[in-house]
Amino acid sequence: MIDEKQVWHRGETYGRRITIEDDSGNKVDPVSLTITIQKPNGETETTLSLSDLEKESTGVYKMKWKIPEDAAAGLWMFTVKATLNTGEIGIEEFYLAL
Repeated sequence: MIDEKQVWHRGETYGRRITIEDDSGNKVDPVSLTITIQKPNGETETTLSLSDLEKESTGVYKMKWKIPEDAAAGLWMFTVKATLNTGEIGIEEFYLAL
């Protein structure tokens, strides 16, 4: 189950569903996908790839990330970049408050 909490804490595991759709709104599997996780100061903490995610169904993936015990308080930015077999590239961002 993916928790939809508003504020997360150090040491917890943050989970989120990532859905990839084409321009017509059809769920599709990407050729590649990266999720770059940035600290509140803008530095990159880590980058996840498609192989780090759990596939639930076509175009739907579950991301889990353990928040470091020493994570800085503030807004963490997650940038999802997906490339489709058509060559289209989609980029979305979301934030996590600690």
